[in-house]
Amino acid sequence: MRADSPGGSATFSLMPPAGSGPMTLWVSSLDRAFNLSETTSYTFRVGSTAPTVTPAVPAPEFGRPPTFTFRPDAALQSKSPVVGYSVRTVGGVDDDRTIEVAAAANGTARTKLTLDGFAGERVEVTSRSANGWISDAASWGIFYDTTPVVASSAYPENGIGGGVGVPGTFTFTPRVKGVVSYTYSFTVN
Repeated sequence: MRADSPGGSATFSLMPPAGSGPMTLWVSSLDRAFNLSETTSYTFRVGSTAPTVTPAVPAPEFGRPPTFTFRPDAALQSKSPVVGYSVRTVGGVDDDRTIEVAAAANGTARTKLTLDGFAGERVEVTSRSANGWISDAASWGIFYDTTPVVASSAYPENGIGGGVGVPGTFTFTPRVKGVVSYTYSFTVN
């Protein structure tokens, strides 16, 4: 960037790279003999442009696809209206998948997503503005505990009970709807 005169200053416009959080601008100067000065740093924070991701219920139930609402960052919406969202589900039993959801005139959108969440599943959402700008990603995640509950009065969990030759009854109770059978094994520690 050329100075406005020898020994003068320079002013320029810069669009920080994608992302949010702390950013550092590094600046050196050159004199007429091309001697390089020490480098100075200028650190600032860039606010996120990520949309908000809100499920219709705070803790969606396993097996019931939740409806999500996506809202654009207000500053981003005022510069160029959000026209759509890219919605990616990551970490479920099915392969990661991405869908595109069109936004309403006010920049919001709603969609229903099927999540299995066995190993923890996350939804990553970016918004796309009319001018082509892609926002930072917002993330929402859930982990469904689908393991059955096991109980026994003769052999309490992590306790002492029963004994050699003492039969025990074990009750398996599902945490999710639709269970039709259980598989079990027995080990001696």
